[in-house]
Amino acid sequence: MPMARKRQVSLSDTKYYHCISRCVRRAFLCGYAVMSNHTHIVLYVGDKKAQRLSDKAIVLRWHKLFKGNWLTHKFINGGELSASEYSMLAADIAEFR
Repeated sequence: MPMARKRQVSLSDTKYYHCISRCVRRAFLCGYAVMSNHTHIVLYVGDKKAQRLSDKAIVLRWHKLFKGNWLTHKFINGGELSASEYSMLAADIAEFR
């Protein structure tokens, strides 16, 4: 039965996770792979390393994956943030981290 990732990941139990990605309709995965229609990967969650990263480093890493929003771009570009903007940004950074 499907379960939300937030409920599946428990860093207090383990920091290693085995993930599987399977292709639909028995299609080939990019035309090549160790297994033709799926791949396995073992992930390690480095939560202690993530806690040591600066807020700017977290936002820059987020921007490598996603476009970001006006607030994260304002922060990266050195714009001055109001107290309410910084509060919203801090909540986003905590979620990204």
